[in-house]
Amino acid sequence: MRRIALKYGLWMFAGFTVFFLLMHLSGLSQRYDLRILNGLIHIGFIVLAIRTFRKEHSELDTNYLYGVAMGMYTSAVGVIGFCIFMLLFLAFNR
Repeated sequence: MRRIALKYGLWMFAGFTVFFLLMHLSGLSQRYDLRILNGLIHIGFIVLAIRTFRKEHSELDTNYLYGVAMGMYTSAVGVIGFCIFMLLFLAFNR
């Protein structure tokens, strides 16, 4: 479970980072309506992580709690990683 969450969480972090840097370099990082695309990145990688988990552990197919835990682990890796990136970016971008 942790391997899948780490894999897709790191991909989520990379998606958030690349999207932010593209928007910042193009001068659109202050437009808050584009944050909806962060949600699409987030949901997309959660769905991929849960789908991969269900394929690898088909015997746990009826247990809803495992899917929720997978989504939470994946989100934690991606979001905490992006928060650290933003902390460093804002600290050094003066």
